Amino acid sequence: PVNMRKIPIHSRRRFMGTFSALAAAGAGLFSPAEAKAAKGRIKGVLSQIETDTLIRSTPKRTEGFSCRTEADGPVLINETIHKPVCRLNPTGRFIWRLCDGTKNPDDLSRIVSRYYNVDPHQAFVDCLCFLSALKAKGAICL
Repeated sequence: PVNMRKIPIHSRRRFMGTFSALAAAGAGLFSPAEAKAAKGRIKGVLSQIETDTLIRSTPKRTEGFSCRTEADGPVLINETIHKPVCRLNPTGRFIWRLCDGTKNPDDLSRIVSRYYNVDPHQAFVDCLCFLSALKAKGAICL
């Protein structure tokens, strides 16, 4: 068996994309039920690749995004289109400020764990979820 972790991310992504297209089309290899199951497994692998990438990253705030305090609390703003992206709680704002491109998610979660006196594992999981959401909105780059 091939160890997918030893293959560079871009190669894994290309392979999974090609395999996904074959599974989606059926390519004469799968019945419709098998193709659906294969798509689910592929999504799981791609999700794992995204998580692995996030874990190894040093998130940095994307230019054009800022955090402002409004009457309802902190709001993440996309300055390019002058629109709010999402509301942040105090912990979210704290993590946002720490995303300077020098700390990985493990570093961020340790800081959050100490500052808020929360379980380190829970802080790590919460940081990954929050960073994933920020990435999806384009507010951070890895």
